[in-house]
Amino acid sequence: MAEALDEISDEVLQSEDLDQAEEASGWDALPALIRRQLSANGQQISDALLWNMFLSEDEIGDFMESAGFVAGSVEWYRYSGVLVELWKGAELKAALASRNKSVLLGAHHAVSSGMQVQVPAAVQMTRESLISSAAVKRQLHWPCRLAKKRALARNEGGRAQAEAEELQRWRRKLAEVLKQGKFPICSQASSELVDFGLDALDLRLQERGASKENRELLQSSWAMPSEWAAWRRGELVSSPPQEANLPRPVSGPSEPNFAFYVTVLGKRRLRRLHRKAGCGTQPAKVQCVEYYESLKDVQFDSECRHCFPSEKEPPEEEASSMSSSTDSSSSESSS
Repeated sequence: MAEALDEISDEVLQSEDLDQAEEASGWDALPALIRRQLSANGQQISDALLWNMFLSEDEIGDFMESAGFVAGSVEWYRYSGVLVELWKGAELKAALASRNKSVLLGAHHAVSSGMQVQVPAAVQMTRESLISSAAVKRQLHWPCRLAKKRALARNEGGRAQAEAEELQRWRRKLAEVLKQGKFPICSQASSELVDFGLDALDLRLQERGASKENRELLQSSWAMPSEWAAWRRGELVSSPPQEANLPRPVSGPSEPNFAFYVTVLGKRRLRRLHRKAGCGTQPAKVQCVEYYESLKDVQFDSECRHCFPSEKEPPEEEASSMSSSTDSSSSESSS
C-alpha cells in the first residue's frame, strides 16, 4: 500500500513539474536580467527585432556570457536554449512573412512577358530538382562572392547572414591592409567613416522605435575588430623623431700596390715569379696569387721567361733574391 502511494505521489510531482515547465516556456522562462537587456521595460520584443539581433547561436552564447552567466553552467545552457528557440521561431515567422509578401506581390502585379520564365508543365519541384538547381547555381560564374551566397540562400535570413559575413570578411581584410601599410591618416579616415555609419544606423533605429539597449546591442556587431583598434592607437601615438642615417661610402675592392707577384700553380704548388705588366697574365684571374712590392725575402721556384728575358740581366736586387732561392733549393736537394 505504501509503495502504491509513493508511485502516485511521484506521478503527481512529475505532472506538476511538466505543467510548470510549460507555463515557464518562451519569453517568461528567461530571467528578468536578460529580458531587461533585450527590452527596456522587460516586455517581449517583436519577432522582427529579435531575429535581427543575432546572426548565429554562438552570438547568443556570447550574449549570455556577457550578461553574467558562466559559459558551460546549467543556467547558461538553459537560458541559451530558450533564447535560441525564440530566435529560430522569429526567423521562421520572418521567412513566412517574406514568402507571403512575395506571393501577394506576384498576384497583384503583372509581370511582363519578357520577364517570365517558361517552365515545362511536366517538371515538378521535388527535392532532387532543387538539389540539381543548386548544383547548377554553384557552377555558374558569379560576379562576386556575395552574389553567389545570396543566390544560394533559402530565405531572407540567409541572405542577411551572407551580407553580414561578407561585411565581416571585408572588415578584416581592410584591417590587414591598413596594418601592413601603416598609414595613420588612412586609419583615421576609415575610423571616422565607421563612426559616421554607426551614427546613421542609430538614428534609423531610433526612428523605428528601438530602445537604447537594443541599439547598442545591434551596433556592437558592426564595430571594427579589437586588434585593429589597438594597432591604430599604437600607430597614432607620436614617436620621437629619429635622425636620418647618413649613407656610408661603398668600399669597393681596391687594387693592391705591387711591382711583383708570385702565382702558385698545380698540385705541387709551383711558385712562379712575375713582374707587373711584364706578360699577359692577369693576377686577378689566378686562383692563388701573392703580391710583393719588392723582391726581398721572396721565395719562388722559377721566374716567368716573358717577365724576365734571358738576354737581359735582372737587377741586383732580383739577382740576389734568385741566388738565395737557388741556394736554398740545392741545399734541400742535397740533404
